Amino acid sequence: MGRPGVWEWIRGYVIIVVTGGSVGEFLSKCMGRGIEFSDVGFIGPCSIIARVSIADYRCLVEAQRASSCRVQSLGRGGAPFLLQSVARRKTALVGTVAFFVVMLVLASFIWRIDVTGASEERALQIVGILESRGIVPRIRRRVVDCDAVRALLWTEVEGLAFVSVELHGVVLRVHIAEKDIIELPEGPVDLVAAEDAVITNMIVLEGKAHASVGQSVARGDLLVSAPASSIPSKAQARAIVQGRVWREFTAVVPRTVITRLRTGRIARRLTLIFDGRGVVLPWPASFEQYDLEERSVRAGRVELKWRTLHELVTDTVEMTRDEAASMAMAQARTEAMTYIGGGADVAAVAEMLIDTDDGSVKAVITVETVQDIARAASRRAGAK
Repeated sequence: MGRPGVWEWIRGYVIIVVTGGSVGEFLSKCMGRGIEFSDVGFIGPCSIIARVSIADYRCLVEAQRASSCRVQSLGRGGAPFLLQSVARRKTALVGTVAFFVVMLVLASFIWRIDVTGASEERALQIVGILESRGIVPRIRRRVVDCDAVRALLWTEVEGLAFVSVELHGVVLRVHIAEKDIIELPEGPVDLVAAEDAVITNMIVLEGKAHASVGQSVARGDLLVSAPASSIPSKAQARAIVQGRVWREFTAVVPRTVITRLRTGRIARRLTLIFDGRGVVLPWPASFEQYDLEERSVRAGRVELKWRTLHELVTDTVEMTRDEAASMAMAQARTEAMTYIGGGADVAAVAEMLIDTDDGSVKAVITVETVQDIARAASRRAGAK
């Protein structure tokens, strides 16, 4: 079970265990009565553990009777119980009350403004807009209207696709997403193939088509030319062009692998340099094979360099063909999943293993996708 939140700790909480009867019916009746649970977890087929506030704990009796469940108190905590335990000690009680009063007062202010999802320049712009409206650290929480701040940013900041403004404790969090503004080249602007592909769908909105459905195109081939216009710089081709694209992902794993392991033995060499002249201390040991680490520290005209050698021992491991094939296929699948995870519409996937002449195993994964293949490009010299 996780830790309670700050406000939950201030109000006080009770950890309960519910067993027997219908746990689902018990939870439904509690929700109907407005009882809230936190950190609910199942500890058995018909038993759960949860945390409730002191006020909600007193309201569990009716729900317990209606569902034939048994509710047991496993533990309790929070400010009310802490105050109760120190009530007999006047000094401790005064100090505890003073502590909580200070904490409550401090928690009623905003102490930090976080802007995420924005560039450094855009974040400074947003902070400046908030400061101009008096929204700065040390402002009271109750005077900050998140909806009004969100509307303000929509109005004052250009190029936003999303804005979220939330209060989390003493932090005002502003999360934004900026629009991806595509800068088109100077016209006339044609559409050319972004990938080697076979066209599966083509809808020309403006311009003249230079390819058709079913045709194979290479990267850079002209698909749609810009329409004739009295202002050539404003002429742009517009079309929806989709095609099948094939990509190969390969990985080669040798069946003989040489491993390099550190033995734990270390040798260091120190060099003290002053005004370009240095004093080198001798090596305390020498290794046939080693990893080298270099570091340096400078203070004025004095510089201290040291090298650390880690002794290595090598070992040759022979893998079976199945082990090498499994490792190669796993590496190729990792690369392929990175590409597929980018949002490509996958049409087919083919896997193949090849034994190379040097005894290695090569995994080849071919991924066929259907995607937009048109990209804008300035008209090439001589093109019509």
